[in-house]
Amino acid sequence: MLEQITTNNKLAYENYIDSKSSSTYVDFFEWRDLIEKVYKLKHFWYMFTENNKITGSLALTLTKHPIMGTYLSTAPFASNGGFHADSSKALTSLLSKASELCKKLNAKYVVIRHLKVNNECNLPIGWYKDSSYATYHLPLVSDPDFFLKTHLSKKVRKKINQSKKNNFHIKIGQEDLLIDFWYVISRSMKELGSPYHSKYYLKTLLHTLKGKAQLSVLYDKENSPACCRLFTSKGNTAFSIHGNSLRKYRHMGAGDYFFWLFVTECYRRGIDLIDMGRSLTGSGNEAWKMKWRPKNYPLSYWYYLPKGEKLPNLNQNNPKLQLLIKTWQKLPIWLLNMIGPRLISGIL
Repeated sequence: MLEQITTNNKLAYENYIDSKSSSTYVDFFEWRDLIEKVYKLKHFWYMFTENNKITGSLALTLTKHPIMGTYLSTAPFASNGGFHADSSKALTSLLSKASELCKKLNAKYVVIRHLKVNNECNLPIGWYKDSSYATYHLPLVSDPDFFLKTHLSKKVRKKINQSKKNNFHIKIGQEDLLIDFWYVISRSMKELGSPYHSKYYLKTLLHTLKGKAQLSVLYDKENSPACCRLFTSKGNTAFSIHGNSLRKYRHMGAGDYFFWLFVTECYRRGIDLIDMGRSLTGSGNEAWKMKWRPKNYPLSYWYYLPKGEKLPNLNQNNPKLQLLIKTWQKLPIWLLNMIGPRLISGIL
């Protein structure tokens, strides 16, 4: 039986999600509440029950954007999550509901983002697979000293040791670090040519996720912010949601040293796995992550295209996006801070 998820069955749903090793922070009502508060986006959440037992769930978010168009997506602003199917009946019912909603809402497409599994099913007519992205899980075994000496390459260890000489230091907190976090993330995203959220989004995220989400900032010897990272946790897994470093500090190995300090902090907190987030396969971002020798897991993005259109190409390899990236990098930061949140609200 397929039913919509509401506050009435929220507890049963979240108990199911808690039991799933493949679930992420986007599967919980906290993330849904955040997206509703900041961007006023509408959600369509369902679960499938067999013999009084939940065997699947689907969490879709609808966006209507003047540039990106109208579409439905799981895992808004995240790598994967929002879809689980433990049986063929659950799979068929949930995908059928997704395609039904797509037509009813006159959406361009539906995208379901999840980890690729062995022997994936044959998708129904109208559904297509895209495996352009992967996610990276970094297991933390033994202790930081063992990780540094045994897991990392000599080259990475050398960069970390060299960076120590620059007298960087890290702070971890919440709203007390918001101004410095915003300083780094807004400018580093401009350098990359990509829009970013607003301060209101960050503040609301910290309030909504309460103590689960925290900010970390790396400072130079003059106490100027150089790198930033926003992370949250589920069980013994830490999710790195947003993070970047200012270009002028990269020759000093600030990004590598900052991530090493983040790893040691995760050890201190009893975390045994870091989800480093998604990257486009073959990209420079993927190359940086692979230096830390994580486990590479292909992501399977399932698209429903009701009108037989081509798969959306919303990554940096798209020539049209390259022009937008170069234009974005040239605009003044005050303007980017104004229009960035409106633009990113359609890039789920």
